Amino acid sequence: MNSLNVDLRDSPLFQDAEKIAHAIYKPGSGLLVDVLDVDVAKNGRTAAVIGTMAESLEGRMPSKLFMTDIEVGGLEPVTTASTIDLECKFSPDGLTLAFLSAPIGTGNFKLQLYDVAKKQVHAAAAVDGWIEYLHWSRNDKRILLGVAGHGADISSGKGAVASKRQDEHPLPWMPDVRSTKDEFRRRSLWIHDLELRTTRRIPTAELNIWEADWCGTGTVAAVASKRVDEGGWYGAALYLIDVENGSVRLRYQPTDQLGLLCCNPSGTNIAVVEAICSDRGRVAGQLLLVDPVSGDVDRVWIDKGDVTSVRWRNRDQIVLGFHRGFETAALEYNSVSRQQTEIWSSGKFGSGGGFVRPLPIGNESRRCAFILEDYRVAPFVACSKGRKLTKTELIDAALGETVKKWVRRVDPIHWSAPDGLDIQGWLLLPKGNGPFPVIMHVHGGPVSHWHRQWLGRTSHGLTNLLLLKNGYAIFQPNPRGSSGRGQDFVRPVKGDYGGRDTLDLLAGLDHLVKEKIVDSARIGVMGGSYGGFMTSWLVTQDQRFAAAVSVAPSNNHISCHLTSNIPDFKEIFLGDRFDNPGGKYSLRSPVMHARKVKTPTLNIAGALDACTPPSQALEFYSALRQYGVDTAVVVYPQEGHGVQSFPAILDYAARVVGWFEKHMPSR
Repeated sequence: MNSLNVDLRDSPLFQDAEKIAHAIYKPGSGLLVDVLDVDVAKNGRTAAVIGTMAESLEGRMPSKLFMTDIEVGGLEPVTTASTIDLECKFSPDGLTLAFLSAPIGTGNFKLQLYDVAKKQVHAAAAVDGWIEYLHWSRNDKRILLGVAGHGADISSGKGAVASKRQDEHPLPWMPDVRSTKDEFRRRSLWIHDLELRTTRRIPTAELNIWEADWCGTGTVAAVASKRVDEGGWYGAALYLIDVENGSVRLRYQPTDQLGLLCCNPSGTNIAVVEAICSDRGRVAGQLLLVDPVSGDVDRVWIDKGDVTSVRWRNRDQIVLGFHRGFETAALEYNSVSRQQTEIWSSGKFGSGGGFVRPLPIGNESRRCAFILEDYRVAPFVACSKGRKLTKTELIDAALGETVKKWVRRVDPIHWSAPDGLDIQGWLLLPKGNGPFPVIMHVHGGPVSHWHRQWLGRTSHGLTNLLLLKNGYAIFQPNPRGSSGRGQDFVRPVKGDYGGRDTLDLLAGLDHLVKEKIVDSARIGVMGGSYGGFMTSWLVTQDQRFAAAVSVAPSNNHISCHLTSNIPDFKEIFLGDRFDNPGGKYSLRSPVMHARKVKTPTLNIAGALDACTPPSQALEFYSALRQYGVDTAVVVYPQEGHGVQSFPAILDYAARVVGWFEKHMPSR
């Protein structure tokens, strides 16, 4: 197959990718193939589930809302149209379910209310923008809405594209106009009153609200910034806002980033996580408890890992999601006694969406629900009671057997970095006997991690399955800077982007070669976002790679800083300024080291990517051409930060595998 052809649909690899996708997504079958979100009503049994039920392999996969009984199972559809449904949350009395819904391709999410007894859905609130999240008040009568202005950027983890503006309909010849006063991007707070049937905006003109939650009846706590652009999130602080007059009080100014905001039912304690973060919406770090009156901060120390979700069970007890190396855990913390209790932990399961998010069920200690999965086990809803774990399987278990056809084994592995630091990762082995050709797949971030995540999801999963089917091993390292090992493990990458993290990765490959697991002559590297940068960077620093695929990279940190919607990211992780001649912006830019590259390199980007614009892939491609390196660039016209729609996902998988087959054949 010539991976440089524009149309690959008749190629064997594209058709193989299509067959795998059909086997996993089962389009048109009416079967649930993924579980994305869950909430449990007050009675402890009735649950709302949002999951994927594919209609075809075209566009974005729809996510639909269902009801189930977590003790019996079964699915009752609530929504049936081609929509993206998000954020399902029961009212405290369990009688009404609120959720967000938008037709596929619009991103214009609106509030919907489902009457559980009558089994009826109706649209609830008209707001000036699209709704990102919602929270019920404790009396069931009001819903707090986080609203983004039409034209505001979507976070990097969800594609890093600008949402559609509603106020302008330019003709094809009209220019794109940008300014420093893009008020249309502002994120605001609204309250929908169910009794009065009114929806009003809280007057917070001076703040851009990234996250918020009720803090009592007349106040909300918010993670907010003065800036409205996406980069403003990196400097956001914790505020209290009066819902009537919009007056604000600063409660905490962090050193790093804040997220996972959640207030206890009485409004007397604010829980929030502070962490070094590379992407909005991906927060894993230290739990803080903030007194809303005094602003006093209690830092909760939980050893050897990162808090990844926060939900109050009652006034004093908090249920926490936690990642600890290879382990996924649910913890309970008492804010009065300061006692920590482990509800459940396992090294056998991970969770979708990057991090585990246990949901407390009622007031009974240790009882919670969460979505669990593994590389070869499709997602299921799990409920803990004491130390017992029960499963509600909503997806046919045979789906996991389909994936197992191409994956012989998945192993957690350790190795030592040159400075002696213990580094962890995962090794996915194909059928057959080694030594195998290996593709090192570097995750995004850098503050993210590989964990036990279902292979039947996203372009990552499909591409990895196609690689495994064709005989390639996949190495997924978690170098320093990765989540799940505590903030002391993350902090060294701050200001040293492309430094010791590079050596961690190379040491991992040395370990695999020494153990005779992989073939040293057939080592490839790929990755997206940070992984895209690191792929480009590695081929400038080491000659061992037979082929490379760099996706959504930052290859010239100076030009990326000046064209990206998150320039603050660069300053944090390079520890420098773009206008410092001879500084890290230049020294750590792959494009500045292109003369050293010998590795055939495929560069891939999305034309709509606001985070790492497509010009970054083009720059490295052009630089490598100057030095006679075998290289190519592929830009998907309708994609952003990563490839997320069909059939582009099939094309992407075929091109990636085709590039490796050309330069380091598996057989």
